[in-house]
Amino acid sequence: MTLWEDQQSIDDLAGDPEYRQTVEGLLALNVLGDDQQTDVYELNGNSLAT
Repeated sequence: MTLWEDQQSIDDLAGDPEYRQTVEGLLALNVLGDDQQTDVYELNGNSLAT
């Protein structure tokens, strides 16, 4: 699980070549498992809004 400040930060990371290379390497080694998903939630105060 990772936490990010805003959608732009997520988009910036996904577009980073070094990040993509790292993810591709982990997927090739099956380190992350077969089923990958991304869920985005907005944090309001001390609770997650789904």
